[in-house]
Amino acid sequence: MNCLTFRQFRLTISALAVAIALHGCGVADPYGRNEITGFIKLDGSPLSEGSIVFFPTESGPVVSGTTIKDGVYQLGRERGLPAGSYKVTIESRVVAKPSNKTAEEQMELPDPTVSIIPAEYNSKSTLSVDVRDGEKNVFDFDLKSK
Repeated sequence: MNCLTFRQFRLTISALAVAIALHGCGVADPYGRNEITGFIKLDGSPLSEGSIVFFPTESGPVVSGTTIKDGVYQLGRERGLPAGSYKVTIESRVVAKPSNKTAEEQMELPDPTVSIIPAEYNSKSTLSVDVRDGEKNVFDFDLKSK
């Protein structure tokens, strides 16, 4: 290597080392996300499993969602929501009529499922929340199947 090439090589390695070091320091969240948690009940009992999704009511940068297990859901800051108003949809599906298909057959053609959550909580949701900066954003929902 001649001196100029070696100098370029050292500068490239130095720049790469600085970039790696800065990456480890983390980058501030440009959206100012907040942690979101809550508990979901269906007819007074914890929803065994499902999903929850938050859609900004006005044009916004973030749509986020997560799974529900034993009534509990949590969106950490890294997947949370910026302050604002959101429409909420909650879904949980079960197999309509279980069959005797093998696992391989189920992979190719799963049994049909039905939602156990009424449309007013998902496809025609009337649920909404207001996320606020600097506050605990805990949103519990007590859903009724009828």
